Amino acid sequence: MYSQINNSVKLSWGNDSYIRSHDSLFMCIDDRFGRWDFIPKYVSETNNYLVLENVISTSSGGNPAPIEFSAMIFPKRMNDSIYEKEMYIDIHNNYIIYLLGVRADSLEILNIETKKSQICILNPKPVPFSKSPTFIITKT
Repeated sequence: MYSQINNSVKLSWGNDSYIRSHDSLFMCIDDRFGRWDFIPKYVSETNNYLVLENVISTSSGGNPAPIEFSAMIFPKRMNDSIYEKEMYIDIHNNYIIYLLGVRADSLEILNIETKKSQICILNPKPVPFSKSPTFIITKT
């Protein structure tokens, strides 16, 4: 559930017995360059988690096109913690795929229900200095 607070949005979720809210406020701004949308969007859910995609960077200060995302994992149980995986690429069923490392030279596949994961080293290595997961994975 999204609640507007001035020019920002507060994110809340829960069920009939509780409501939780994220600590941060999120924004969407229109300017002469376009729409800068930093409001997390629902992408999937499992038995115990909601998964939202959030833009964490754009291609430049004058271009609002998103190039880097995070997966925000919101628990459906009241006492579990929220967590976030940067360099998020995709989700399939219970599995989240995201890049790891300073050089983003490996993928981690995480089962968000069991918390088990597998790391896959990328070969060939990604192009250096690229921030976007879609630009750094080269054809093998």
